[in-house]
Amino acid sequence: MEQSELLYFASALILLTNAATLSALATSSALRTTLFLYAFGLALSGLAFLLLAFQLRLGEFATLTLSHSLLICGLMSLVAAVFTLFEQPSHWRSLTLFCAVAIAVRIWLGDGAERNAERYTLILACLTLSMLSRIYIALRHHRRSERGPALFMIGVLSVNALIATTNLVLTPFDPARADRAVLIGGNALAMTLFSVLALVATMLVVNARTHARLRDLADLDGLTGAYNRRAFFDYANAQLRSRDADRPAFVMMLDFDHFKQINDLHGHLAGDHVLAASVRGALALVGPDGLVGRHGGEEFAVLWFGDAAGLDAACERLRRAVGAAATAALGHPVTTSIGATRHRKGETLIDAIGRADVALYRAKAEGRDRSVVV
Repeated sequence: MEQSELLYFASALILLTNAATLSALATSSALRTTLFLYAFGLALSGLAFLLLAFQLRLGEFATLTLSHSLLICGLMSLVAAVFTLFEQPSHWRSLTLFCAVAIAVRIWLGDGAERNAERYTLILACLTLSMLSRIYIALRHHRRSERGPALFMIGVLSVNALIATTNLVLTPFDPARADRAVLIGGNALAMTLFSVLALVATMLVVNARTHARLRDLADLDGLTGAYNRRAFFDYANAQLRSRDADRPAFVMMLDFDHFKQINDLHGHLAGDHVLAASVRGALALVGPDGLVGRHGGEEFAVLWFGDAAGLDAACERLRRAVGAAATAALGHPVTTSIGATRHRKGETLIDAIGRADVALYRAKAEGRDRSVVV
């Protein structure tokens, strides 16, 4: 085996090993679609290099055309994997059309030595486009918790794209040059090694996404999407400890009026829809700093930061927003009552919730469908 073929074989071995590892991990991952697509792209790229390493008596035209076609499809599969990883549409029709056009151009270029430059330009263009597409998606659509892994991915892909672009200028196309095949094979191995780093970055994003999902499962109420009681107390206490001394915090207790009648007349499924829609309405109103937690049954606790002078108006906005969302979900009028109080610096959250609960019972006693501030 010649030196260039050894380089192709090393690249193929790295890619196929990583593809097999990813396939094994994908079966037990919540992001299995992403991992399978990534593994499929690596496997196609590995098979392409394996063909270049062994030739398999297919002839130069068949070997090069098949290997280049596999490489193009593998690169587009990697693009689809990153689209899926960052929860964006995969654009299968566009990617399939691109592969078909690129393969058709590759077949049209044939196998003559006089078209070496054009063929190499086509493959490098596909490789660079694949890198740039993944860079764009990682740059635009990563979550705040994934910023570190996403930036690592962007950096690795940027270096790889730079290598692919400069190879066109630095690698000679003179077929008479003895070390030409070795240079191209070495470049392929270098880009393969950087692809491994890109895979590491991808796995870091997958790990961050998995941890976020596990955290959501542990912290969020499965029906409504509000924080469960434990998580609400944990996050609320953390925010109260870290808030500015001059920033007032308020605790609200919200309860539906005659909720048992909703379940009795319309069924428990309708009651579930009411709760879920109400929480969506509340979350849209409290803002990014506020917290909504399911305190128990149909009773919800809200932590809100704002101006003390606007507390009465904030309670009324919350009451109307939740009532409107619940009414829209049920198709019949649904009202809520709210009790609110200001959290005093140094007191426990339990004490503030206790006062808000007293205010809630006052709102119930005074006729429901209202808010009371103490």
